[in-house]
Amino acid sequence: MDPSQPSTAARFLKSIPVLYRPAAQTAWLRGLTVDVSDSGILLEAASPLDMGSRLDLTLEVSEVTGSLPRGTIRRHGRVVRNGTPTASIPYPIDIQFLSS
Repeated sequence: MDPSQPSTAARFLKSIPVLYRPAAQTAWLRGLTVDVSDSGILLEAASPLDMGSRLDLTLEVSEVTGSLPRGTIRRHGRVVRNGTPTASIPYPIDIQFLSS
């Protein structure tokens, strides 16, 4: 996905618990998805993340969503965009899934 181009993957508005950590860290952080697609997630993060940061992600998916099966999903991703903060989502982060 080119971050300068709009995503063409179908997006599903879903609040899914996520554990995430920058690849160089050992401590996991907690967040929630705002929406999910086959190519990535919009994450409600605990704090800002640098563009291009690579992340380890674990999602607890309660029902099949797009191509994501139900259950514990582990993915690698990278930050492709920091969204506009709002009162309800101070750190919206777009994360692209990377191939394993």
